[in-house]
Amino acid sequence: MPTDHNVCGQRIAYNRATHGALSERETEVYESANKEVEDILALLAEIQNARTSAEGEITRPLTRREIGTIFEVSSQLHGSSTILEAFEEGL
Repeated sequence: MPTDHNVCGQRIAYNRATHGALSERETEVYESANKEVEDILALLAEIQNARTSAEGEITRPLTRREIGTIFEVSSQLHGSSTILEAFEEGL
């Protein structure tokens, strides 16, 4: 299914898998978990990009705030990936 969802200013330009066997509510849960994973990956990319020079070299260590953010989103990522895995195993 095509999407026009934006993550950190970037449009997702791929077609997400569709699962005809899912109820409307299951589809909502699946899409929400998928969106959360995309948002987390974009946030992690932003953190990495802020530390990287134009040549692709890391120019500074992670700040305490960045480390805290990574720890915070890791539990969200775990929850969303568990949901996605459950759906994928059931399909």
